[in-house]
Amino acid sequence: MKRLPNLSIRKPIWQVLLVIIPLLTYALILLNRSPNLLRPISLLVRHGFLLPLVGLLPVFWGAYALRGYLGTLTSLTVTLAAFALSLAGLWASGDTNSLIVSGLLPWSDAAGYYGCANLLLEGERFTSFCSSRPLFSGFLALVLQLCGRNLTLTVAVMVLIAALCCYAAARAIAHAHGALPAALMLIILLFFYRRYAGTTMSESMGLPLGALGLAMLWRSDGRELVRMLIGLALMTLGLLARLGPFFILPFLMLWIGWARRGTKRFGWIDFGMSLAVVAACMAVNWLAFQAFGSLQGALFSKLAPALYGVTVGDENWNKIYEDHPEINRLSEAEQTKIIYQLIFENIRNHPSLFLKGILAQYGYLFSNTWYSAYGYLHDPRAWYNPLIQYPLFVLNGVALVFAWKRREQPLMMLTLSITLGLLLSVPFVPPRNTSQLRAYAAAIPILGMLPGLGLSFLLEKLSFAQLRKQPAELFIGRFDLALTVILLLGMIIAPFTLPVFVKPLEYPKITCPTGMETISVFLGRGSSVTIMPGSSFFLDWLPYFHQERFRRLLHGMSQMDFVEEMENIETPATLFRALDLRSKQSAFVISPASLLPPEGGLLTLCGHWRESAAGRRYGLFDVVQVLR
Repeated sequence: MKRLPNLSIRKPIWQVLLVIIPLLTYALILLNRSPNLLRPISLLVRHGFLLPLVGLLPVFWGAYALRGYLGTLTSLTVTLAAFALSLAGLWASGDTNSLIVSGLLPWSDAAGYYGCANLLLEGERFTSFCSSRPLFSGFLALVLQLCGRNLTLTVAVMVLIAALCCYAAARAIAHAHGALPAALMLIILLFFYRRYAGTTMSESMGLPLGALGLAMLWRSDGRELVRMLIGLALMTLGLLARLGPFFILPFLMLWIGWARRGTKRFGWIDFGMSLAVVAACMAVNWLAFQAFGSLQGALFSKLAPALYGVTVGDENWNKIYEDHPEINRLSEAEQTKIIYQLIFENIRNHPSLFLKGILAQYGYLFSNTWYSAYGYLHDPRAWYNPLIQYPLFVLNGVALVFAWKRREQPLMMLTLSITLGLLLSVPFVPPRNTSQLRAYAAAIPILGMLPGLGLSFLLEKLSFAQLRKQPAELFIGRFDLALTVILLLGMIIAPFTLPVFVKPLEYPKITCPTGMETISVFLGRGSSVTIMPGSSFFLDWLPYFHQERFRRLLHGMSQMDFVEEMENIETPATLFRALDLRSKQSAFVISPASLLPPEGGLLTLCGHWRESAAGRRYGLFDVVQVLR
């Protein structure tokens, strides 16, 4: 394939275009409000299955097959466009599910992380819930602050970060093994991530950090120590942002010592440096917990209930609370301590149940279900799921067989090492408790790389060189290193610097008339949704949705008591999540749309906390009057 005649254009011009065109494409897709083309495509990319799966693969393949500046420009633009479409599809549908309300408002775990980010910006400590992952909440607070506390812009930036990191991983695979394996990997990453695009879930950083970490490791070729250590640090931070298969880390450290051994049997100095990198990341995480975590919380507390379920013979994470309801009255730190004691007792007294639970987890991992390694490539209504998931397992096997045969090559030993670490982690991060492998977010790039690698080996064996040997040149300017620096600084420094440079908001001391309760909140632009009457004529798109759509999509969540509270609200109504600056309590605010100023800002809201069980549980606050 001859080089395209694009080098006649001066290099600086190309470098500017390589930045402007992909970012402009990303922004235009998110800002577009045309109902004719991008809307249906975005809905399909977000919520569809077979058509985007089959349609995007050749698009990615073609984009990553191009060479030179044009290839870099095309592949980056297509990647960012695909991720932007997954977010635009959420905004167009106004979807409500277990993580989000009306395509924007954080719900359940996502609401917990969003609330902690706001607490940090107000100089407060995290709640017990998100204290187990303090670095993620700190990074989310940083992005939120830089975006002017605009939630819409914040999630758009988070998705952009994910797209860039996944591009770096796919580009590294394309350079080493060809465009088709890279395209397959990118499809897997996108289908996992699209569920979290637009949410404030920790998976939204676990996957990007894991992808960028894998890209750095692959680009090192087992020789460049700096890239190897940076990749290890990114992978560690990814596993701290979204707790997951931690056994990957010791096997990565062993691989670094092996790959850098030189004429010796093992590179102990390099192993020691890798150990220091992991220890430093863990130390920063611990310091962030000590500085900003809840005094009642505990690091890694979410792992204990899931592991307990395994030790009693394959039960769900909430089994511990059924067997020992008395621990519900304890703090999370005390709960975690007691649960681990019960885990060790179960293993000692009933090892057969523990073995049963372990074997069951591997059964889930290699099944054709919601819980499998590729459960996010699963359409529950379709008959063809086995035709998608099982071939991926076969390609995984091919990759591991060839990697073993070529284990003297550093990248092949890397493949074996991280796969072994992932597999050994399965009993401790049980797939049954992860809902489409959520807890494996930082390791999904590995599961995306393996079938691509297997496909590359098959094409090589079958002599289809024209399909395999399409090396894409690396991005000009080493953008992956720049992105790495930004993310490392953001993850590590943000929790400690934000309280220094960001001062708590000063709210007016006025109070509401007698008979109404007073809360003071900050409503950022782009942080609310408005539900309009069915008679209003407009196209549903964030932030405006018809009440009929709102009611219908509410049933996508399992909390029916919340659905009953919300489906009959008077319209037009504006909904948003906020932190009451007075009590530091999280509120889900329901207000007549006419009462709120379009520009938002600091508001004193007069109204009532709902006294129903659901109202108290979800912090529902009905606004009657707004004081300015």
